[in-house]
Amino acid sequence: MNENFNQKIYYWTTALYFALLIYCLQFFTWSDQYFYRLYYDGLQGLSFEAAYDSYRRMLTAREPMYFLFTYLIQPFFSKEWFDVIFSSLFFLTIAIFFKKTKLPKIVVSLLLTSIYFLSIFYVTERLKLAVLFLLLYFIFSNKKSSVIFIFLALLSHAQILILTPFLYFFSKIKLKNRIEIAIFFSIGLFVSTFLIKHLMWKLPLYFQNYSFYNILKPLFFCIISYTFVQRKNWSEYFSFFIPIILVALFLGEGRMTLIAFIGSIYFWSKDKKITISSIMLLISGCYFSLKGISFFISAVLYGDAYALNTFDIIKLIL
Repeated sequence: MNENFNQKIYYWTTALYFALLIYCLQFFTWSDQYFYRLYYDGLQGLSFEAAYDSYRRMLTAREPMYFLFTYLIQPFFSKEWFDVIFSSLFFLTIAIFFKKTKLPKIVVSLLLTSIYFLSIFYVTERLKLAVLFLLLYFIFSNKKSSVIFIFLALLSHAQILILTPFLYFFSKIKLKNRIEIAIFFSIGLFVSTFLIKHLMWKLPLYFQNYSFYNILKPLFFCIISYTFVQRKNWSEYFSFFIPIILVALFLGEGRMTLIAFIGSIYFWSKDKKITISSIMLLISGCYFSLKGISFFISAVLYGDAYALNTFDIIKLIL
């Protein structure tokens, strides 16, 4: 009876948190959202070619999925309604994913209040679409057709390419005949034509961030995760962290830290033992949650989630 009551409290709290997230969409009007709104509102009346040209210029992106998504939905919904629909779909997918993984409620709570979740939810719409497809892949990973979600994720954001070695070892699905291999290869070739052009255009800009300091945070989670990994999962572990550390070295640690943090939770979730490493992971989650709160308050006060840092918020409260 008590467990049933706690479950109801948890569901109601999650529902209220979701309602708060949706209500606060109106406060995220600056930073990347300014350009997303400008692009979305400017789609009206444009031809397909002109709209895609606007997408490339205003969002400096070439991956087609977000463009197709917005181009098809824009005639029917304003940007405000688009944000509500898109964000609700994203949150629902995450809720289904968490229910499947059966992570402890404290871990789910820290993830949902972390700066990384909030920045994806509110700011980086192309990455949000890519993560949504990636979550759908994990939800339906026991079906062969789920592989299509990986391709859709790659066509939404090129940075998902970093995870492809891990996804190869994670996948339990094997292609058994020539037709399946031919279909898989054809789709892969189609995706590659977009990614190669995009990467050749954008990589020179990213390489300017080269620094050994970039790998410190991802390396921290890599070392923590080492204590969670069993021998049979070495291929998953190395295929996950080696690309992240290499990419962080050249392109910057921002999103790589996010991926490394989530990867650590994934490897810990396989046995869920309480150790020094898992406590350090929990403390890291609390830190990211605190940064998430400052991110949230900054957006509500100034419309820009990056206007204040965590220390500014603490001073403001005190």
